[in-house]
Amino acid sequence: MTDPPIPPGSPPVPPGPGGPDKGLRAKIKPKYVGAAVVVVLLVIFMLENLRRVPIRFIGPQAHAPLFLALLVSAALGALLVLVVQRLRKRG
Repeated sequence: MTDPPIPPGSPPVPPGPGGPDKGLRAKIKPKYVGAAVVVVLLVIFMLENLRRVPIRFIGPQAHAPLFLALLVSAALGALLVLVVQRLRKRG
């Protein structure tokens, strides 16, 4: 028994199990797996460091969760590195 002919203009038929699409494994890219691992680690880091700590900079004092203080300082440090790199490339 053969399949009936497909009329012109109809949408393509999705491939079967043995077709060119190898399933979910072919769609998952390593960079997405790496990004998911980083997100999970950041969430664990945040949950482990919820304790509020005092933060003092030049005079004023504030209180914030430890994870927020560490993430902000890391982001500011990365920004400083990028600025220095750009200045070195120019000069």
